[in-house]
Amino acid sequence: ESSLATIGSWPWSRARVAELLENLLGAYGARGVALDMVLPEPADQQGDMRLAGLSQYGSVVLAQAFDYVPRSLPLRVGQVAGGSPAETPGSAPAASGFIANHAGLAQARHTGNIGFVPDEDGAIRRLPLLTSFEGRQYAALSLALASLGSGAVVAKPSEEAFWRIPFSRNWSAYTVVPAAHILNFDLPAEMVR
Repeated sequence: ESSLATIGSWPWSRARVAELLENLLGAYGARGVALDMVLPEPADQQGDMRLAGLSQYGSVVLAQAFDYVPRSLPLRVGQVAGGSPAETPGSAPAASGFIANHAGLAQARHTGNIGFVPDEDGAIRRLPLLTSFEGRQYAALSLALASLGSGAVVAKPSEEAFWRIPFSRNWSAYTVVPAAHILNFDLPAEMVR
């Protein structure tokens, strides 16, 4: 909320989002950044070009959301990127569709799934570690971020298909930094690095 008050209302321009990523990776020396949002439509051309460059050459993981609900018309928005050939077909939950980034971001080197499968009561208690879609498998966003340095996927299809979300901590257990502090260089670099 403080960043919205300082920088302006949402959605921010792609140039602003690119600036945030550039500051995190450049001046702050973050080893990797996962962008937990999907950008299915192009927006400001210069910002989209900067995001495309960061996603192709930087330690940036872009998100895409797989859909697990069988539909008569499968959900297909944007262009799926990344993934690897499925090692063991059928071992990861199968997606029926997706909401992905626009074609200008489809060359991203790292992508991660933010799709989810709610329990029967509608609560989200678990996330698919890997997702199968059209002969390829895709890691969850957190796994893709954790895999950045090594290039290897942290989970294998033979392991647990879903990760149970540990709701054991409240917000005070996490360090939360307003985006405006990153954009204005108001934090010590060691805190982010």
